[in-house]
Amino acid sequence: MDTAVTLAFGDGSYTFWLPMARIVEVERLCGDKSIVAMFEEFGAAIGLERDTDVARFMGFGSARIKDVYEVIRCAAIGGGASPIDAKNLVDNYVDGRPYAETVPVAWAILNAAVMGVSLKKKAPEAEPNDMSRSEREPSSSTATTSA
Repeated sequence: MDTAVTLAFGDGSYTFWLPMARIVEVERLCGDKSIVAMFEEFGAAIGLERDTDVARFMGFGSARIKDVYEVIRCAAIGGGASPIDAKNLVDNYVDGRPYAETVPVAWAILNAAVMGVSLKKKAPEAEPNDMSRSEREPSSSTATTSA
């Protein structure tokens, strides 16, 4: 399991991660509220698309915009953005944008931090000249080949 997640946000794709230091910062900046409480508040407004598991805003929930702002900002820093770049990112794509666009991003970040995300292993690719045994040699002396 990993706790970092790469998401499309604003003008590109970014890695978001909440290591312990960033979690403490989020909790402090959001009124000493735990990230688990925020995860539950954000989750009340989120539904997952059946085929893709993409988080979508469904309405309801009690997440505050400051919570959304700080989760995304701190996770961008955790993911490798400089503090200035992270602030610019949320200033441009949280402030003034519809709540419905940003809550799913913040929820996905908290979901990774609280629940973890599975790392999918890429299936090994067969070698181009790798043939199965049946393609290399007949299985018995009575097997014939077509010419």
